[in-house]
Amino acid sequence: MLFLNRSRLLQSLLLHIIFTNAVAGKEVQSKQITIPRKFAEYLLPFENCTTMIYTPTNFSLISLTGLTVGPIVILNYQMYRSSRATGTMFDKFALKQRRNSAPHCWATFAILPEQSGLLASIRPFIVHSCFVDSTWESQYFIWVTTNPIDVHEYLNDKIVLDNFGLRDVLIVDVKSLMEKSQLLRFRYHNLYHIETPPIGIEHSKPWYTIDCVHQHCFNELGMISKNVSKLNKYFWSSPYQFTTSILTPSYFSGRMDLSFHGFRKIVNLTTLNGFLSFLILQDMWALELANVTAQHRIPFIRRLALINRRGFTFTLYEYQSYSFVSCYNVKSSFDLVSALLSPFDTASWTWLAISFTTVVTIVTAFRTKFVSDGLYLMVGISLENSVLLSRAIYEARFGREKHYLLGLYTIVAVWILLVGTILANWYKTWFTMEMIIPTKFQSPWDSVFDVKGIQILMPFLLLQTYDRDLLPPRVAHYRYKYFYMQILFRCKEIMSEGTKYERLVQYSRTARSLFEGLIHHFGYDENLNIVGNGMFTGWPENPPAYNKSALQDFPIQPVEYNREDSYEIFKTLLSCGKVALLDTKENIVRMTSYLNDNDKKITFVSGHGDSFFSTFTGWVWLPVRESYAEKRLKVMISSGIWAHWNSLYKLWHLEKQLDHYANWTHPKVEAVSKLDFGSKIITGFYVYGVCLVLCILALFGEILRHNFLVRVIWWIHKLSVGVTSQIVYLHIQNTFKSLLVTTNHSFKMLL
Repeated sequence: MLFLNRSRLLQSLLLHIIFTNAVAGKEVQSKQITIPRKFAEYLLPFENCTTMIYTPTNFSLISLTGLTVGPIVILNYQMYRSSRATGTMFDKFALKQRRNSAPHCWATFAILPEQSGLLASIRPFIVHSCFVDSTWESQYFIWVTTNPIDVHEYLNDKIVLDNFGLRDVLIVDVKSLMEKSQLLRFRYHNLYHIETPPIGIEHSKPWYTIDCVHQHCFNELGMISKNVSKLNKYFWSSPYQFTTSILTPSYFSGRMDLSFHGFRKIVNLTTLNGFLSFLILQDMWALELANVTAQHRIPFIRRLALINRRGFTFTLYEYQSYSFVSCYNVKSSFDLVSALLSPFDTASWTWLAISFTTVVTIVTAFRTKFVSDGLYLMVGISLENSVLLSRAIYEARFGREKHYLLGLYTIVAVWILLVGTILANWYKTWFTMEMIIPTKFQSPWDSVFDVKGIQILMPFLLLQTYDRDLLPPRVAHYRYKYFYMQILFRCKEIMSEGTKYERLVQYSRTARSLFEGLIHHFGYDENLNIVGNGMFTGWPENPPAYNKSALQDFPIQPVEYNREDSYEIFKTLLSCGKVALLDTKENIVRMTSYLNDNDKKITFVSGHGDSFFSTFTGWVWLPVRESYAEKRLKVMISSGIWAHWNSLYKLWHLEKQLDHYANWTHPKVEAVSKLDFGSKIITGFYVYGVCLVLCILALFGEILRHNFLVRVIWWIHKLSVGVTSQIVYLHIQNTFKSLLVTTNHSFKMLL
């Protein structure tokens, strides 16, 4: 079978690789033993697999003809005695293209492994790098041996069992190759065998003998493998102790209390990871499995690292984000103007102003009166006042005649319906509803890691990779070292993320700044290689006392919640300096409520948009065929069962924070005593005062307007009367003068 690999890697390994399209007809011989030619028939069930055959050094290969299988690689044990030998060569294999598709598999034949010299090495034989990695699926490991009994004992060793992975292990006895039967005989290893199974567990065999023709062997192997793999449910355990006196889960066997209160008692005995292990394995722990040695462990909740081994599966628990709380430069989002305008948005107020101006203009233009008349009319209607008593509103003059316009009736009617009724009541409803909404406060920060000169307080185990319920080390040196080491590694990961997104670029700069401030304390260079001595270099048995002044200027400082508040968290936050507490979102919500319950009227605001240290957390599963625990967990997640128990666990098992040690359960400062003129309820009184002032101003406007009109009319009247009197006087005077002239003339004529 053609083996497509042209790289020089295989040549450098000095492996004796034979590419062939035919295998066997003749006998394969060794100085110690002769391998019958029937061995070639054992390759036929794995014709769709990529096959590797390992042989001892003194093994000789005679011509092979007549049987088409492949691809096949023949290798030598001796080349892999060194632990430095690489095992990446199977990455170079090309998969065979077939017209009728068949699932691909891997088959490893170890011929005479007892002569390899590897069985006695410290590393288990199947762990050597020359073999296909145990995390690869559809993998068969076949031992061709003359001493199957010793191989049986070797395969039952605890260390060997732990390294099987996804492999199906079979044994072919050389004696069976000498038989003339047309059947092939395999012995399948059952790694989940229980010698004396309790009631309720089916019996199984340590080895299953399979006699089959080569056309059916692969299918029979698959069925047995599936049935045996399902037995793994009896071989799981939890890595967490439930109490100091309960060392094994068998404590619960046969006497578990599965009531509501029983589950609560179990929660008080363990952590979240331990409680999950109990939920998954409670059916198994109810059985008498004291004599069964567990081979698999339920993983703990951990964050998804950038580097993970191939073949491991990840089940998501949550997206872990962090929040902060601080009172630095906290400002209220409330003011009088915003309270009055908040029922409508900017666009609504803009269109309302345009409509108001248009209607006032139309009314004023047709009535040819003062602009204030139309203005007062529209304002009165909008404020639901009675301003429609006079028909003069709709009166217009054309020349000397008066007309009542139907258009003005329509405009005023529409304005009364839409603005004076619907809009006004809508505004009052929303305004009243918003009066009872607490005042919102805003922090000047979206992310505390973008702020220069800030001091960030973080719990010691906040960035814990594994179980956050564990206690930090008691020795101060290791406690601080582990805390800053987590920050160092996280910053290294953030720096390695290639991105052009503005926020992530800023995070990368911040991470580099933090990274450079820590590496010399660990004696690292930028590649985390030890190049010198620092405060945290090495792991001494008797570490020196921790020097707190060494990192006192570092932006991130570790804290711990305790009854004495020895880290002065409350005092530091209450100073409202450039300082913030960083924790999980649930803890920050509790802490914010506790901090805001103070008689100094200091307001603390939490922020939930910080994603600097955010990560994904979940379960990283080691590869197990037909994994019982993994399947059960996925069913619990998809059905909502895990969400239910997770919420109950957090309710029953609250983390101990400052509110816990202060016996704080509810606000002790009455809400009424915290009201001030910034409260939104006071807005109602402001609105009342504003409306009262507007009414008074309108009243004075009406009075002034009335007095002004009266005075103007009186002045015009007086002026008109004065002018008329003057004309009459001049007329009388002229008449008198003309009469006098006439009289004088007549008198002269008489003389």
